[in-house]
Formats: sequence, structure tokens, C-alpha cells
Amino acid sequence: MAVVLTIPTFKLNVNWTLADSALIAPTTSSGNLSVSTSYTNGTGAGAANKLYATTLAPAGGGGTASLDLSGSLLDALGNAVVFTSVKGIYIEHQTSAASSTTTINGVFLTQGTNSILSGTTPAIVLRPGYNLAIFGQTAGGYTVTNTTQDLITFTNNAAAVVAIRVVIIGEG
Repeated sequence: MAVVLTIPTFKLNVNWTLADSALIAPTTSSGNLSVSTSYTNGTGAGAANKLYATTLAPAGGGGTASLDLSGSLLDALGNAVVFTSVKGIYIEHQTSAASSTTTINGVFLTQGTNSILSGTTPAIVLRPGYNLAIFGQTAGGYTVTNTTQDLITFTNNAAAVVAIRVVIIGEG
């Protein structure tokens, strides 16, 4: 039986109400920002056929954990996951200790014509309790090139072990 991936909803939703009761005539303002997409099984625009989800636990004191997007990843069913492009990434820093920032970098994020970060030493520092999501519908996605543009590295800047949830959606 062939593996079929369907993602009916990948969504970011923010609802808000802003109120000022100190005014003579109290005022409120509310709004909503909702961005969502879905992926059908396959390749091309609006499609994905690979999903990898894990929780990383890099050791304290500068320990690292790396994901090789064209290497040794296995999905929840035990199948090899080899990405040729990435359509979505979700990263969640699950640790609550205030000093447990995690630095995210690696050649997948920083090299090539369609890299996510640019500069000589780019990195993302994710604070405890924060999330990062990048997702889209283009046919190409972010290209993964074996051995030259396929690593994401998570460095633990805290003394204790941290927990980082990662979900990657793409093509292979």
C-alpha cells in the first residue's frame, strides 16, 4: 500500500479585542487575522507528499541536534523521509525556563537562491514558549539539495536539556 499524505488544514489564526475604558466614551476595536492552507498528496503547487514530526532534546551547555532533510529521517510509520523541497516548517520551543533559548541555523536555512535566512552568520534565536511557522503553496517550495543544502541545526543555549517540537512538510 502506498503512503498518502493529506493535510486538510495548516492554519494560523489570531483574534483580538483592544479596549480603553479610561476614556469618557469607552471604545473597543476588534479584529481577526486568519491564514490557512491545505496540501493534497503529490507534488507541485498546493501539494506535499512528505511529513516529518519529532521532538528534539539537545543537551544543555551548547548541545546540538541536527535534522538532515535528505538523510536519515523516518516518519511515524517507519518510512524514510527524504525531502527535495520544503513547503512548511513549524518549530515550537516547549521549555519554560527563561534562560533556555535555542539557536536555529544550518545550510538548509542559509544557502542557495531560495534560502530562508541570508548574511554571513545568520541564525534564529527562539525563546522559551515561542513558535515559528513558515508555510506556503508554491510549486517549488524551499529546495533541499543533498549534502550541500540539507541540514537544520538546533543549538541549546541553556544549561539544562530543552524540548523542541518540529514538523516539516514537503516533497520528496
